[in-house]
Amino acid sequence: SAALVRLLSEGSPHEKALAATAVGNLSVSKPYRLELVKCGIARALIALAAEVLGGVNEEALLPNALAALHNCALVDEAMAQVATAQTARTLLPLFARTGDEAPSK
Repeated sequence: SAALVRLLSEGSPHEKALAATAVGNLSVSKPYRLELVKCGIARALIALAAEVLGGVNEEALLPNALAALHNCALVDEAMAQVATAQTARTLLPLFARTGDEAPSK
């Protein structure tokens, strides 16, 4: 889990995409979800979303990062990581998008 957090933060765009996909798949399972949250994955996913939003890698990285964040947010312990001003600053602009601006996936 710590390795995934590190890849989401420090990896190449390709590594970040693979890590976000892995976290999304692992976070479907409740026991894995809790372990990921304990390692700080929600903060890493929020930081990744902030990094890629509006950038050239958004389409490849954002859908999996948001799906994984959703799954991890189902764990009570994740609220301290998710319910932050940083999360609001990162995610609220997505709600204002329409048409061609909206993520395609």
